[in-house]
Amino acid sequence: MSRIRDSVKDQLPAVMLTLLSIVQALALEMLWTRLHEVDALYQPGWPAATLWAQMAANFGGIIVIWVVYVSTVMRFRWVPAISDSVYPFFIGIGELVLIETSGPELVGVWFLIMALIFAVMNWVSHHTLRRARLEPENEWFFRHVGPARFRDFRAAAAIVAVLSGYGVGALLLDAPAVVNLAAVLAVNALLLRQLFEASAFWERSVQSVD
Repeated sequence: MSRIRDSVKDQLPAVMLTLLSIVQALALEMLWTRLHEVDALYQPGWPAATLWAQMAANFGGIIVIWVVYVSTVMRFRWVPAISDSVYPFFIGIGELVLIETSGPELVGVWFLIMALIFAVMNWVSHHTLRRARLEPENEWFFRHVGPARFRDFRAAAAIVAVLSGYGVGALLLDAPAVVNLAAVLAVNALLLRQLFEASAFWERSVQSVD
C-alpha cells in the first residue's frame, strides 16, 4: 500500500498539470475566438470598455488559477482524492461560461459566475492543503502554519458575497454602463491582488524549506 501511495504522489504533479493545461488551453482558445468574433469590442463607448475589462478579467482569472495549481503541486505532496481530478473540469466549465457571458447585457450573470469560480477555487485550495497536511513530507511547511479557522475564510466569503450581490443587482436593475465598468475594473484589481498573494505564498514556502 505504501508503494502505491508513493507512486500516486510521485505522478500527481504531471497528471494534474497535464489535465489543467488542457482545460486552460480550451479556455484561452475560446477567449481568443471571442476577441475576434464579438463586434461590440470594436465599437467606441462604455459598453466596449466594459467588455474589454471583462476579457482582461477572464484572462487574469485563467492566469491566477494556473499559478495557484502550479505552485501547489510543485510545493506539496499528497495522496489525491477522486475529487482532485474532477475539480479542474468544473473550473474549466466555469471559465468557458464566464467567457461566453462576457458582455454588458449579461454582466449580472458574469459576476455570478465569477463569484462561483472564486468560491470553488478557495474550496479546492483548502481541500488540497488539508490533505497535504496529513503527509509527513510537508511538515517543513505546516509546522509554521496552523489549521485554517473560520475567521480565515471571512475575506473570501466577503468577496464572494460582494460579487454575488452585484451580480444579482445587475440582473434586477439597469445599472449605468460606467458603473458596470468600474465594477469590472475592481474585479481586475482583485485578480491582480490574488496573483501577488500567490507569489508571496510561494516565496514564503521556498523560504520555509531553509
